[in-house]
Amino acid sequence: MLKFTMCVARCVLAMMALHVGAVYSWDIAISVKDQLIFYTNGTRTGSINLISRNPTSLVYDEVHNMMLYVDKQNNNDSVCGYDLSSKHNKCFIKRYGHNIHGLAFDPVTERIFFTDTNESSINWFSLKPGYNNSDYGNLLIKIDSNETTPTDIAVDSCGGYVYWTHNISNIDRARLNGSERRLIFANSFKQFSIVMDPQTQNLYYFDICGSCSDGPARGYLNKKIINTTGEIVLLSNFFGSEWRSRVLTVSKDYLYWKNSTGSYDAIWRLSKNAAPYVEPTEINKIYDDKILGITAKYKIKDQVQGVEDCDSLSSLVPTLDEFPDYTSEQCNVSACDYYCVYGNCSINDEGLPKCSCNAGYSGQRCEVNVCHNYCLNDGVCSLNEEDEPVCQCAGNHEGPRCEADISDTTTNAPANTNLTNMLLPWRKSGSKIV
Repeated sequence: MLKFTMCVARCVLAMMALHVGAVYSWDIAISVKDQLIFYTNGTRTGSINLISRNPTSLVYDEVHNMMLYVDKQNNNDSVCGYDLSSKHNKCFIKRYGHNIHGLAFDPVTERIFFTDTNESSINWFSLKPGYNNSDYGNLLIKIDSNETTPTDIAVDSCGGYVYWTHNISNIDRARLNGSERRLIFANSFKQFSIVMDPQTQNLYYFDICGSCSDGPARGYLNKKIINTTGEIVLLSNFFGSEWRSRVLTVSKDYLYWKNSTGSYDAIWRLSKNAAPYVEPTEINKIYDDKILGITAKYKIKDQVQGVEDCDSLSSLVPTLDEFPDYTSEQCNVSACDYYCVYGNCSINDEGLPKCSCNAGYSGQRCEVNVCHNYCLNDGVCSLNEEDEPVCQCAGNHEGPRCEADISDTTTNAPANTNLTNMLLPWRKSGSKIV
């Protein structure tokens, strides 16, 4: 009972912290022009402001608890990450004048894989501490530009493969070291977004028929079964342009992607076990911004559940402990996450957060600025050596809080004196004032 009470208390406290931007739980996240927005069961739970602009190709890296994305600013693409633990943003790769399109992460080798459509290349970058990377990234495969241009990319950590789509109707794969490259699928449509599901060994991707005779461009969400027959299964179809189907992700239970209309972008969802031609569900609408990327919190322990031949991923599960000060699986909330507004947080013996406020702040959550409305009449507040508020008064005001008007006393005294002096001659002469 005590554990349940503590869990409820932490959840309530975390919800209180929402107004300062806390992200306390999520199952999918999207990127817009300068933000990451988080959702749980279709309900928005928080957001993060980024220093980057136009973050595309969003990928969740559970090993480092980091959101990876491509920062597209002024045609100078970078691969960056937002650390959800430290709340810090950092960029790893910068390619000036290039187009980084697809992004994927392999938790086993701790490598980021990405495509460069300008160079027609597939590249990688290691996140292992101390690894000597090139700032430009490391070349994996150089593709003849007269042949194809690689677009999106996916990683199969269990099998040790990287898959990528082309600007023509191909899907290729190679080993993570670039060897054994071969074509695994081709048809008459264009393939764009691609994602690999380690748990089912299915490859999900979009086909786009831009010249179909039965209306505007039609998108098809398919899966290719890799580990058994290799057959293609049509999951769903929708009308849309090529640009509307370049955002796709997979979770434990669902596929999520973005679709656009004339007035809004939307997040769509479909069960991984859906029968062919089942209509997807629209779960969220974004009216103010364009959805640039989407990713799911697909934990590695769920990816390997029921999978026998995936020791490379399974070995990572024991090292991916829950983050400190989080409650049980019914309440994955840190009691300290954004709880103290201006101060440092610690957990007391009852499992509740306690704040040590920075100088100049007070309140249970250090949310009160001691200078707020302290000095009156345009006085300027500052802290003295004892961290107490003191006022520098402006104009004709004085007092500890600049509450007294000097003119109330100084102007009256001279006025009375002058009046007395004016009356003295009349009094001496005995004249009367009329």
